[in-house]
Amino acid sequence: MTLTIEDKNYISQAISDAMNEEEISRVSPGWKFVSKEIRDFCYEEMDYREKTLGYKQRGFDSIKNAFYIPIKVICNVSNVLDISNDESMKARRIFLNIKEEMVYERSRHHKVGEKQYGY
Repeated sequence: MTLTIEDKNYISQAISDAMNEEEISRVSPGWKFVSKEIRDFCYEEMDYREKTLGYKQRGFDSIKNAFYIPIKVICNVSNVLDISNDESMKARRIFLNIKEEMVYERSRHHKVGEKQYGY
């Protein structure tokens, strides 16, 4: 029996889908929640920078890595997908602390800019 190109593509897609489902199922619900919060804030930060500066100062991945790298180091994982539910609470605290600093710096720089540059 010879497989057609369509059969090979179907099998390849089925294997890929099964691997993706396995990957998704191993991610803890806690980390899914935290990673969504991080993703949402990254988009919010990019929008803010584009509106206030007129251009995107940093890309999505740069902002995301500001959170992911400290989380990986402190939670002692090489891949954020390995973060357990218990560790996700720690990851969320790290995210909230960094987010708070970023929002504070955003407001501080905006006020300084208004005084110095009149905008």
